[in-house]
Amino acid sequence: MQDARYLRAQAELCFDIARQLSNRQVADNLRAAAAQYLVRATEAENSTAPSSQPGLRGARGVMLRFFLEADYGGSKCRDDEAVEFASIKQAEAYAVLVAEELGRNNSKAVSIFLTNENGEHLATFHSANGRN
Repeated sequence: MQDARYLRAQAELCFDIARQLSNRQVADNLRAAAAQYLVRATEAENSTAPSSQPGLRGARGVMLRFFLEADYGGSKCRDDEAVEFASIKQAEAYAVLVAEELGRNNSKAVSIFLTNENGEHLATFHSANGRN
């Protein structure tokens, strides 16, 4: 996994460039890329991230797979790599952390959608007010 500082620096660079662009679609694409960097940085730093608990298993010894999708002002970004947790509660707690992190680094609120590996929507989480 890449260094969280590097990932955060890449996200901030995307945000800085997006703020200077007059083309809204290109700016939104850069913000979506920044959101991906921040999700990966949060995974690298977060002690509840799946990689930090390799021995954790669900009731039958099976990890549950979840996917996160971020929506920033209509620009959607889906992480194609599943995150694994022993329970939906752990996945929801992680999604809340991701929403909060993305909200701190965006001028708009961000929505995080949690789905299972079958693509079924499980929950939606919204960031607090973004950065003004």
